Amino acid sequence: MLISVLQYLDGKLPIINDTKILLVISILLCLLLLFLAVYQAYLNTNQQLLREKNQLQIDFQRMQQMYYESILKQNEDIRRFKHDFNGHLQTIRYLNSQKSSQELEHYLQKIAQQANIHLQTKYTGNKVVDILLLDLCNQAHLNEIEVRIDGYLPNQLFIEDFDLTTICFNLFKNALEAVSQVSVQEERVIDIFVDYVDQTHFVMEIKNTISQKVEIKDNQITTSKADGINHGIGLKNVAATVEKYEGYLSLASSEKVFSVKLFM
Repeated sequence: MLISVLQYLDGKLPIINDTKILLVISILLCLLLLFLAVYQAYLNTNQQLLREKNQLQIDFQRMQQMYYESILKQNEDIRRFKHDFNGHLQTIRYLNSQKSSQELEHYLQKIAQQANIHLQTKYTGNKVVDILLLDLCNQAHLNEIEVRIDGYLPNQLFIEDFDLTTICFNLFKNALEAVSQVSVQEERVIDIFVDYVDQTHFVMEIKNTISQKVEIKDNQITTSKADGINHGIGLKNVAATVEKYEGYLSLASSEKVFSVKLFM
C-alpha cells in the first residue's frame, strides 16, 4: 500500500530526493515491523504447540508409570492369593463338612473379592492404548461412569506411538468430560471399539452419552464449551493426526449419544 502511494505521488508531484529517501526508509521500516510481527506470531504458535506436546508427553508418562505400578500390584496380589490358596481350600472343606451354607457363601464371596482386587491392565492388547484406557477407567470409576471396551490391537501398528497417544488421549478425555455432564446415573456410559487389518489399518469407534445434542457442521463441532459440551477440545489435534495418515474421521450426534469414528 505504501509503495503504491509513493508511485502515485512520484507521478503527480515534484517530490524532492530527500523526501523520496525518507518515504523509502519509512516503507522499509514498516515492512520490517510487519515481518517481525508475523515472525513473532509464528514463534508464539510454535511455542504453544510445543507446550501442548510437552504436556501430552508428561500426561502419558504419568499414565505409563501408573500402568506399570498396577501390573506390579496385580502380580503381588496373585502371588499372595496363590500362597494362601491351600489354606482357603481347607477352610472351604471344613465349612462344607459342617453344612454351614451361610458361612460358606460368605467365605466364598470374600475369596471372589480377593481374587478380583487387582486392576485390569489389559484391554486391547496394545500397550499404548491400554495405558490410556487404564487411566480412563480409573477416572470413570471415580465418577461412577461405566466403560465398555471391545476389540483387539497388536503392539506393532503402523501408527507412531505419539500419534496414537494424541488420538486416544483426546478422544477418551472428551468422552469422559461429556458423560460427566449426564445427570441420570444409568445413562453414564462410554463404549469403545477398536480393530485392525493386517497392521496397516486402524479402526476406532467411541460412543458416549451426552446431556444435550451436539451441533455438528462440516464434520466439526459448533456447540461451544459454555453450552456444557466439551467434545471440541482436542478434536482439531485428532483431525490433524488422522489427516497425516490420510485417514477418515466422522462425528455424529443424536439427542443422547455422541459418536466418533475413525479409520486410518
